Formats: sequence, structure tokens, C-alpha cells
Amino acid sequence: MAVSMIPLQLVGNLPFLAVALFVAGLSIAPTMVTTMALVEQHVPRAKLTEGMTWTSTGLAVGVALGSSAAGWVVDALGAPAGYAVPGTAGMLAAVGAFLGFRRLQPAPERVGGHPLKETGSTWSNWAGNVTVRPVRTVAPATTEELAEAVARAAADGLKAKAVGSGHSFTAAAATDGLLIRPDRLTGVRAIDRAAGAVTVAAGTTLRELNRTLSAHGLSLTNMGDIMEQTVSGAVSTGTHGTGRASAALAAQVTGVELVTADGSVLACSEREHPEVFAAARLGLGALGVISAITFAVEPEFLLTAREEPMPYTRVTSEFDQLAAENEHFEFYWFPHTDGCTTKRNNRSAGPAAPPGRVRAWVDDELLSNGVFHAVCALGRAVPATVPRSPGSPAAPCRPVRTPTSPTRSSPARAGSASWRWSTRCRARPPWPRCTSCGR
Repeated sequence: MAVSMIPLQLVGNLPFLAVALFVAGLSIAPTMVTTMALVEQHVPRAKLTEGMTWTSTGLAVGVALGSSAAGWVVDALGAPAGYAVPGTAGMLAAVGAFLGFRRLQPAPERVGGHPLKETGSTWSNWAGNVTVRPVRTVAPATTEELAEAVARAAADGLKAKAVGSGHSFTAAAATDGLLIRPDRLTGVRAIDRAAGAVTVAAGTTLRELNRTLSAHGLSLTNMGDIMEQTVSGAVSTGTHGTGRASAALAAQVTGVELVTADGSVLACSEREHPEVFAAARLGLGALGVISAITFAVEPEFLLTAREEPMPYTRVTSEFDQLAAENEHFEFYWFPHTDGCTTKRNNRSAGPAAPPGRVRAWVDDELLSNGVFHAVCALGRAVPATVPRSPGSPAAPCRPVRTPTSPTRSSPARAGSASWRWSTRCRARPPWPRCTSCGR
């Protein structure tokens, strides 16, 4: 469809045509992958129809607008300006697909404002690699309701597991018995500025916690870069963040309220049941269901963020220095390239100068998440688009026909050149050594 809608005058402009086709494929591939995944997860037909309406509309706008308007832009402003058209169309398609995907997420059924206990309901984690169908699903609003649900599950011989936002890639929350949702067990219970402590319900997200702390001029010392996690899930699964002197999120916990397997409520800290407290802070739910957590907090502070590209070879050779010079340093390596993106965060006296909402959305949501997700989905749907690792046995050195350089013994005549077969290694840093030539 995308090819037939592209004006004929663009066929001669192969680079532009390639970009237009790439953008169209970038939009279509993740949509197909998402649709198939949702169908396999038995998403209700009404939700599937509603979400796909948004997604298909985004695709239609992206492909049709990009291919139809491109020719006019090229004629009026030249080929370079035409690249902006499929790029913009691709972004529109990505936004439409994102909205469709959000609409496709099934909300829990409710009765009288409370989530319905469902038999045979399906739960999947954020990545979609873990899917379970528990016998019973509950969403308690208080510690007492949670304890009652756990005790009832024990009496019925059901294994109970609590889930958070489902951000973990592991099956730590998977169960075929009682699945405990965090939707209603939320809110800040107490803030003690003098003691530097805050107690929060287990299902509260880090985003909600940070907003409340900021309103009181307080802050956590360190956290990861995802704010959609629940506090209990982030602590229990070892969310760590970065920092040369900053410990993981679990190390900031000073107290835990735990509902054990028989429905009993146990308060743990370094002074009260210290042996349970030490394990429960990062317990993966094995010791019971966390109902509340007390964090150590400090006065709110500012961070100056600096992000820039850097070659992989420089990152590895200067890593010790970069880690020592910055309070928080991290880098992301892009496979099949020698490029990395580095991030440095250091405390600052201010004044605060956060990016605008539009720029923050473009940087964090559209580029860092949306486009990256689309590229990953394309690679998953069409594996041939992912470059093979030159260090793997499937990609050894290959013979390449190259022209020889003129020498005294084999002079090159004008307009001609002699050819020889040589072996060119495709291995490039930072890949492992080639299995054939050892480079």
C-alpha cells in the first residue's frame, strides 16, 4: 500500500524512497506484533476493536500523509526538505499506535467502585513475557482486608502472590492461586520530618510518593529511572538506580509492615524482628505480602543532568574516572555500533531549570521509549533487520573482491583495475574477537 501511494517522481530518488518505506514499515511492524500479542492474551473484543481503531487511524495518517504530501514538498523545496514529511508522518503514526495500545489495556471490572473478584482472569506483566490465570484476584484497600484475603487463601489451599505494576521481567509474582492487586492499597500514611521518615502504603507508585514528598520539601536519596513501579514492587525486586555512594532503594527502607502466610500482621525494623526485616526488604514476596513501607528521606535537592554520546572505547577506557567524578554515572551501549549514550547526574545548588513539557515528552516518551520500542518491535517481527554479531560462529570472516593498488609489478592502466580476493573481517569493536581470524 505504501509503495502504490508514493508519487512516481519519487521513484528516481532512491534515498528518499528508502526513508519513506522505512517509516511506513516502522509503524506497521509494531502494530502487527502488538495485535498478535493482545489476541493471544485474549483481550476482550470490545477493547481490541476500540484500540485497533486508534492504531489503524494512526497508521493511515502516517502512511497516506507521508507518501502523498512528500512529492509536493520535494517539488517545492527539494529532496532534503522532503525527509521531514515521512518523519513527521511516522511520528503521527507512532502517536496513534501508542494511543491505541493504551486503549487496548483492559481495566479491571468493578462492582460498586471496587474491583471485582474474577475467576479465570488473566494477568500479564509489563513486558508481556509472563502471563498467569489465577483462580482468584483481589484488590484490598486496607491492611485488614489484605490479611483477611491471605487468611482465606490459606484456608482454601491457594498460594498467594502480590503484584505491583508488573515491571519485573521475572515470574516472581506468577501464581495460579490468589493474585493480590495493588490498585487500592495506596497513599502516604505518615510523614515525620524530624525523624526524616515517611510511611506509605505498598501499592503507592513512586511517582505518587515523589509528588507528595516534593510538596513537603523532602526526597528519597536515590531511586531508579522508572516511576510507575509500586513502592513494594520496586523494593522487593531490588530496584537500584546508580550512584557511587548511593545505596539501592531497599537500603533506604527503615520499616516494613508484612502480612504473613497465615494472615498475621508483622511489623519489622532493625529493632523489631530484625532477622525478618533484613530479608523482607528484598524478599521477592517470599516472606509474605508487604502492606506498608517506611522510608528514610532527606531534604529535597536538585540534580544537574548531562547526557551526551560517547564512543564505547572511550567509555570503557575512562570508566573508573567517569564513575569517580560523578555522583551518578551510567551509559547505554547500542548493539552493532561503537556508540553509547552517557548520563551524568550531580547535585546542584540550582536554580531549577527543568526542560519544558513538550521537550521532556519528545525526549523521554517519543524518542527514548516510543521510537526505541518501535525499532525493537521491528527487529522482533523481522529478525533479518537486526545485524548479526560478527563474533558469532554464524558470521565469520568472508572473502571480498577488492581492486589492487597500482604497484611497480602490476601497474594499473587508465580506466581499468586488476582484482584480487582478500578476506575482510566484519568484527568491529566492541564485539568479541572474530572466530575465524581472531581480530
